[in-house]
Amino acid sequence: MKKGIAALVFGAAVLITSPAFASAFCEGYQAGYKAGYCYQQYGCIPPIPPICPIPNVGESTFQDGYNRGFVEGASRR
Repeated sequence: MKKGIAALVFGAAVLITSPAFASAFCEGYQAGYKAGYCYQQYGCIPPIPPICPIPNVGESTFQDGYNRGFVEGASRR
């Protein structure tokens, strides 16, 4: 019984942290952050973006995440 519970908990942890389940918002946020950080800079090497924030109400698409990431990336230069 204990092995079954441990396997269930481990399986759930892998499922939650798997990159396959990353939302479109977070993928857009990461792309936008890199683009905003390097906006109008030739030869810029983009940094590793920070952890994706929780989307606001009504934000769920790739474009929503991209827009938010772009603004935050541009402000961190």
